[in-house]
Amino acid sequence: METIRLEEIGLKPTEAAWAAGILDGEGCFTMRDSPCVCVESTSRETTEELFRMLGGNCSAVSRRTNADRAVFRWRIYGKNAIKLCGVLKAYMREKSHQAELLIHSLRFPPRSAMRNSIKSRLKKFKKAE
Repeated sequence: METIRLEEIGLKPTEAAWAAGILDGEGCFTMRDSPCVCVESTSRETTEELFRMLGGNCSAVSRRTNADRAVFRWRIYGKNAIKLCGVLKAYMREKSHQAELLIHSLRFPPRSAMRNSIKSRLKKFKKAE
């Protein structure tokens, strides 16, 4: 994958560091039909800021927390998720390996053994958190 610079996607280093921190703490890196990066939060402002900075989509989730707080979700899919991982993984500490797995997933055809292996590895990370 080619290296993408922050300026190419319109991010300042401080914005990239902030977004990477959110993804490190609250992010979920998954593979279903396509790569997906997701953040669920009780902070509408956080999910809306991710949407403003990074694109994707932002919505309210129908479930609520145990403390009866609303939950909001930001997601980005496919090649945009891969591009985002390529830009932000250098700023991540906890989940840079998951971002790297998503990046490598597009090297393999859908439903291939290698892509299924990556899906399985990402699921194991999610269970460990």
